[in-house]
Amino acid sequence: MNRLNYCKKDWQNSGFTLLELVLVLGLISVITVTAITLDRNHDRRVLERAAITLQSDLQFIQRMSVAEGRRWRIEFDRMNGSYTIFPAGYVEEKRTVFLPSGVIFGEGSGVMPNATEYLPRGTVSGAGTIHLVNGTSSKSLTITPNTGRIQTNWTND
Repeated sequence: MNRLNYCKKDWQNSGFTLLELVLVLGLISVITVTAITLDRNHDRRVLERAAITLQSDLQFIQRMSVAEGRRWRIEFDRMNGSYTIFPAGYVEEKRTVFLPSGVIFGEGSGVMPNATEYLPRGTVSGAGTIHLVNGTSSKSLTITPNTGRIQTNWTND
């Protein structure tokens, strides 16, 4: 009989205390807020990486045109979300780069060229502004007409 009362007593006291429930709910809240914040920053980081890659590729073809003394070209394909880099006239040496998932070429102020070509002196023909968009953030890369210099700006944050 004594043993039966002991088991009954443990069953009555075997729940969670209010303090334990509050602590668990607090931890779940902190983890949820952190996950939402990281997810929001993820889109911006993906966009930033895509812009850095495109800027690096533009600088690469400018350097290659000067080093090799021939024209290098970059063509933008809005439908497929990609761009192709190659020495002008040498299509067999081309390299195609696809934008990351969720990043697209967008519309904005300034004309986005269908193609940009760097000349052997490092100057550019086909200058304009390239807009990359991911969700509510966008990044624009402006190619200066005479020098081929690339300027980047965040918009619509």
